[in-house]
Amino acid sequence: MDTDKFTVADDSGNTAIAGTLTTTGATVLNGGLAMDTDKFTVADGSGNTAIAGTLDVTGATTVTGATVLNGGLAMDTDKFTVADDSGNTAIAGTLTTTGATVLNGGLAMDTDKFTVADDSGNTGIAGTLDVTGATTVTGATVLNGGLAMDTDKFTVADDSGNTAIAGTLTTTGATVLNGGLAMDTDKFTVADGSGNTGIAGTLDVTGATTVTGATVLNGGLAMDTDKFTVADDSGNTAIAGTLTTTGATVLNGGLAMDTDKFTVADGSGNTGIAGTLDVTGATTVTGATVLNGGLAMDTDKFTVADDSGNTAIAGTLTTTGATVLNGGLAMDTDKFTVADDSGNTAIAGTLTTTGATVLNGGLAMDTDKFTVADGSGNTGIAGTLDVTGATTVTGATVLNGGLAMDTDKFTVADDSGNTAIAGTLESELLL
Repeated sequence: MDTDKFTVADDSGNTAIAGTLTTTGATVLNGGLAMDTDKFTVADGSGNTAIAGTLDVTGATTVTGATVLNGGLAMDTDKFTVADDSGNTAIAGTLTTTGATVLNGGLAMDTDKFTVADDSGNTGIAGTLDVTGATTVTGATVLNGGLAMDTDKFTVADDSGNTAIAGTLTTTGATVLNGGLAMDTDKFTVADGSGNTGIAGTLDVTGATTVTGATVLNGGLAMDTDKFTVADDSGNTAIAGTLTTTGATVLNGGLAMDTDKFTVADGSGNTGIAGTLDVTGATTVTGATVLNGGLAMDTDKFTVADDSGNTAIAGTLTTTGATVLNGGLAMDTDKFTVADDSGNTAIAGTLTTTGATVLNGGLAMDTDKFTVADGSGNTGIAGTLDVTGATTVTGATVLNGGLAMDTDKFTVADDSGNTAIAGTLESELLL
C-alpha cells in the first residue's frame, strides 16, 4: 500500500507495516517475534525474550519462574548492578533483608573497609565500629592495629600496648600492676622494682596518714601552697601558722625570725631583738648586758640614746650610794647645770639651803651685781644695800661713788667729798 507503507510478501506472507499497528483484540504470534532484527525478540519454541534496549516497566513485575540474565544487570545505570562475568553485585542504595542472610565466600565492603574471611569468619573493620547495645564476646578478642574508642577516650597503642583512658577507670576488685606505674609521663610514678612513688603535683589526704618507714622527699615540701614549706636545696622550712612543741626544742645553727627581727647567733648564743621585748615576770641577767640601739622602757619613762648614751628618766632617780657624774650635769636643759671641766654650777631657779652655806673661791651673782672676792672677802654690791637692823663695821669702810643716806639726808659727793647733812650735826669737839 502506497508503495511500502503496508506490504505482504507473495511467497512467505511476511508483512511489513511502515506505520503503527493497532489491535483491539488479542494478538497471537506463532513462530516467534523479532523487532528491528534483534532489538526485541521472542524465541518461537521457548518464548525466551531478548531486549537489546531498555525495558521500562511502570507497574509491578511478577516473575514466577527462574530469571536468567546474560550480560549482567544494571538498574538505573549504577543503582543496582550485577557484573556479567563475575556476578559481582553493587547496590548504591540500601539492602534490606527480612530473613536470614547467608553469605558464602566471605564478605568485603568497599574493598577492605569491612571484611569477613571465607573460612575463618575473621572480621576486619577499617573504619569505626559503633555498637549501641551490649556487646558480648565469648572467645578471645584479638585486635591488631591498636584500639581507639570515641577517638581518644580509650586507646591501646598498636606496637607497645600502651593504654590511655581519657575518663575514669573504676575497678571493684584488686588492681595488679606489673612493670611500675606512670601517669601523665611523670606526674605520678611508681618504680617497678622498688615501689618508690613520685608525685609531681599535690598529694591530698583527707584521712589520717600513717608512715611506718622513713619518708624521703626530693624537691622540697609544700603544704597548702605556703602554709608549711621545706626548700628543695637548702632545707629551709617556713611555717605560716603556729608551731607548737610539747617537748624540748633543739635548734642547731642559730635562729633567725623574719630575717633579722629575732636572731640567736649560732656560736655565741647572742640574741638580737629588732622589736620590743616584753617581760611580765622578773628578769635575771647574770652576765653583762649589751644593748645596741639604745634603750627605751615604757616608751619614754627610761631611755638611753643609741649614739650618745644620753639617759632620760621620766620618774624619780633614787641612789643609796655615792653618785659619780662625769661630763657635767644638766637638769631640764639649763635649769640646773654643772660644767664638766670647771664644776661651775648654774641654777635657773631658787636655791634654798636650811644649813650653813660654805662657798670657797668667792661669790659672783649675775656676773658683777654682788661679788665677794675669794682672797680678801671684799664685797661689791652693784645695786642698793638695804639693812633693816644695826650694821657693825669693824674694819675700814671704803665707799666708791659717794654716799647717800635716806636719799638726801646725809650725802658725800663722789668726786669732791662734799658732805651735806639735812639734819643736825652734833659734835663734842669745840672749834
